[in-house]
Amino acid sequence: MYRLISCCLLLLLAGCVSKNGFDRDDGESPGGDPVSVAYLKSLYRGYPLRVTDDVELRVVVTANDAYGAFRNTLVVQDATGGIEVKVGGRDLFTVFPVGQSVRIRCQGLVLGDYAGEVSLGATSDDPAYPNGFIARDDRIYYLKPYGEPGEALPDTATFAGLD
Repeated sequence: MYRLISCCLLLLLAGCVSKNGFDRDDGESPGGDPVSVAYLKSLYRGYPLRVTDDVELRVVVTANDAYGAFRNTLVVQDATGGIEVKVGGRDLFTVFPVGQSVRIRCQGLVLGDYAGEVSLGATSDDPAYPNGFIARDDRIYYLKPYGEPGEALPDTATFAGLD
């Protein structure tokens, strides 16, 4: 009897352990060093570049697919700039609303560009595109929302305040 109870408890505890360390919601790094959007974009040299270093972005969602303008895309920013993140799936706005803080594990993702704008995504199966969409099943590994939406909304710019 005691063996059965012990085995059940061990199985239960084993099921509660994080497999990749990225599903924590404590604001801590999942192992990668935090880098800025500007730094990550500076690595891009005009051709697809797979990120091999274990680094992460800590960013805020500034645009999503809520109104159809950014299909399969999140636009995120930190204090140094913004970047498009290509993410497969619909209704991203339900998990990543505007103002949501997000940690993005970059290792294994690919920097590319479209029309001169650097983006971050998965390896593309189509040679016509430098990067593709992060698969819906892989999203939990690469993107982790934390905190409450709107907590870290960036400052709003006005036309009068722009140079």
